[in-house]
Amino acid sequence: MATFAFIRAGDFRWTFRLADRLLRDPHDLVHKAVGWMLREVGNRDRAAEEAFLADRHRVMPRVMLRRSRSSSRSDGGGTCARARIPAVRPDPARILDRCAALAAEVDLRRLWPVATP
Repeated sequence: MATFAFIRAGDFRWTFRLADRLLRDPHDLVHKAVGWMLREVGNRDRAAEEAFLADRHRVMPRVMLRRSRSSSRSDGGGTCARARIPAVRPDPARILDRCAALAAEVDLRRLWPVATP
């Protein structure tokens, strides 16, 4: 919201700078607002939006990425193929490896003590 006046004037660098700073923000409402601003950038200059998303789509929160792609554009707007951004699909093997690594870090006996006979 804070950069909407800049977007209307055609100056997108403040929006991109702020979006970079808020990529790791923990609040989903912030993600929605940033995604909305990125969508507004895309409505005015699609190439600039695509360039920004191409570098960051793998680390962006899903809500932010989804909001930035959803649009009322006549060409359908939010599809991955049309935006030339590869679809990010979770890799099940990578998820299982990460879960195993996290489980190894946590001492489950401390969390759930079991009485030994």
